[in-house]
Amino acid sequence: MIISNLDKIKIVAHRGGKFDEENTLANFKKALNYAQIHPDINFMIELDIQSPKSNIDGSNGDLVVIHDSTVNRTTLGKGLVSTYTQNELTSLPIRNLNQKRVSIKHRKISAPNGLPLLSVSGSDRRIPLLKEVLDITETVNINRLNNNIGAIGVGIDFTHVASRFERFKDHVLYPFLEKLNPGSQLSKVSPPTKLLEQLAFEISDKKRLTPIQLISQGIYSGRNLSLLIKLIEKINGQFHLAIQASTSHFPADTISLKRSLDIGTKSLSELIESKRFTVNYNHKWDRRAFWFKHLARIFGLRINDLYSLLPKNVALSNKQAMEIASDQGFLTGFWTVNKYKHIEKAIKYGTNSITTDFPNKAIKIIHAMKAEYLAQTNPKIYQIDNAVVREQKKIPQIIQTEAELISGD
Repeated sequence: MIISNLDKIKIVAHRGGKFDEENTLANFKKALNYAQIHPDINFMIELDIQSPKSNIDGSNGDLVVIHDSTVNRTTLGKGLVSTYTQNELTSLPIRNLNQKRVSIKHRKISAPNGLPLLSVSGSDRRIPLLKEVLDITETVNINRLNNNIGAIGVGIDFTHVASRFERFKDHVLYPFLEKLNPGSQLSKVSPPTKLLEQLAFEISDKKRLTPIQLISQGIYSGRNLSLLIKLIEKINGQFHLAIQASTSHFPADTISLKRSLDIGTKSLSELIESKRFTVNYNHKWDRRAFWFKHLARIFGLRINDLYSLLPKNVALSNKQAMEIASDQGFLTGFWTVNKYKHIEKAIKYGTNSITTDFPNKAIKIIHAMKAEYLAQTNPKIYQIDNAVVREQKKIPQIIQTEAELISGD
């Protein structure tokens, strides 16, 4: 493992991480504070957006940050997000779902390195507007860039705009039917035009310093991304793209990708060449393939390799898929990786990014790997106890001093 590669790995805090309740303003503030404590880490916060009810005058409401299409799971409210106005959504009480949340007892205004931290109050534990999250991230990034520290990115997942049954069709049924009859399913669902138009508008600030990554998944991600790219190009906005591949059955060459995503050749080539296109793989897929192989043996099916059933231009195992995609010029990543052993494996595969609920785990592993590398290459310059390195990987919680710095309840 080359130490320079460790410095480039992007750690993506899934829904803000487990610092507080998912996709709340408090959670994003704490995630940003954690990034301030670790300025050596390439950091991004990931969030999900939905469209609220239109305003009385008929105009679109500002996009809100929430994963589900209903408010039932994460708030004390009931019903579809689209039946609430933005003001009603930001006022809904939040459910206490995150039992692993770190208890914060002290407040500080700066990290040990002198970088300022955001203040967090109980009123921040609510559904935020997308523009609120972008604004606080921009504030943090202005200070970081003034101190020659890389900016924190924001990943915006606009996939979860349908009901649970519609998502099942999008991610399971239609992809299966599409494999049987290519091209048969791509015209079945119209893209969420209203949401995409509003998203393009809200990220259109040309002076914004925060790197924006647009994330989509499912068989219709290409249709959605194609429209979104056209909307953004009208305003000459800068953006990165990420495709969430639910399995490794994902085209790994540019020709197949262009066909499946319906993205113009020029746009696709520019995104790849400028390193602004990431393919994220579900880290659980290899394990599912492993069990499929054994079930096939139990039922007497002569399948030595699950991937032998697939067309040659379709990716194989996660590692093979990443290697092929990397050779084609794509950036690659894993999601959602929460166990130490899986995070470490993903890093050793050579991934460019790791999406996780526990950024602290990924950061500890990166620091431990750096320490091991330096201890091996410069034993006289950099002394470290290997037992401490091993212990670092096992600690499941954020150490108390860091917890105090993330700001308080």
